[in-house]
Amino acid sequence: TTALRQRVRLRKVPDPIDAPEEVEYEMGTITSWKMVEVVSQDGQTNAGNGDESNGDAGAATVAPAKTIPIWRLDIDNGGEAELTSYEVVEGISRFLMWRTQYAGYSEENYDLKQYRNSMGRFCGKAADAPHASTPAFFARLMIKKEQDLYPPLKNRLYENNWGGKSGERNAWIASVKEYAHDMETLRNGLLTLEDVFFGFCGGFATLDGVEGMAPAMNDERSGRDLLLDDKLRFEIELESFGQYAKSGLWNSPNTRKIFKEIVASCKNVGTLALCLDLLCRNTKAYLDATQPKTTTRKAAASSSAVFDQPDLYWGSSRRSAARQTSYSQFFD
Repeated sequence: TTALRQRVRLRKVPDPIDAPEEVEYEMGTITSWKMVEVVSQDGQTNAGNGDESNGDAGAATVAPAKTIPIWRLDIDNGGEAELTSYEVVEGISRFLMWRTQYAGYSEENYDLKQYRNSMGRFCGKAADAPHASTPAFFARLMIKKEQDLYPPLKNRLYENNWGGKSGERNAWIASVKEYAHDMETLRNGLLTLEDVFFGFCGGFATLDGVEGMAPAMNDERSGRDLLLDDKLRFEIELESFGQYAKSGLWNSPNTRKIFKEIVASCKNVGTLALCLDLLCRNTKAYLDATQPKTTTRKAAASSSAVFDQPDLYWGSSRRSAARQTSYSQFFD
């Protein structure tokens, strides 16, 4: 009963025959347990060789039923699972090592190793599928994402230096295309793109004076120092949603520091792709949260209704003017 209400990190292999390297991890809590009888392979309940003292050699007698404890796991994402005592002990140990970042403990991250694109699968030509996780394909994806998000972002500003006469945008595209094979160029390109989108979204101007944001605004720690803080690393949220989406690209300065540190220190395409996808999601969340409420047609209609005045008044009010106009049209 000491395992009740304990947290468990469960390791599952959905297809151990065709895809043994594909591993999934789930979190849950032990809620109850029960005793279950053990059934042998031949369907007998713990059947074994009997005692030969009665003279019947080779006759089998049924031994007393053997029962073992089975623990019920309530999975956080929904559903339940039944675990043996060995699986419970293994899951609790795995959770403690994962929670405390135990030295030498690591988990297989299949999603990162088998990255295809932002949707988790490759949707292009079949001949290009083996090369979909290469730096060249990631460079192409990064340029495409920039081309999709730049037009709606530039419409929110009166002027910008990214796509103007300075030529920074064209220089960035040419650099990413020419040096797409270099990981250092891809990291710097992604950091440059983040800096541009951060400026388009207004920076942290809207966070000044917000209640509870002063400690994060005055925090002078670097991104690496923030990642070494165990409590902050598990509590901070990199994705902006809800009311924080209106404040800008990131919900706090510490979030941006951690993002830039992850990008600067990563050494594989999968991590860069996840960072690019996070950047695009935050940008789209900002665009959705700050979209204009009134269209141009409605604004033009309202302005004409306010400022357009009739040229001639036949009576003392607009109603009489409208009446006189209708009478004149009738007699004409």
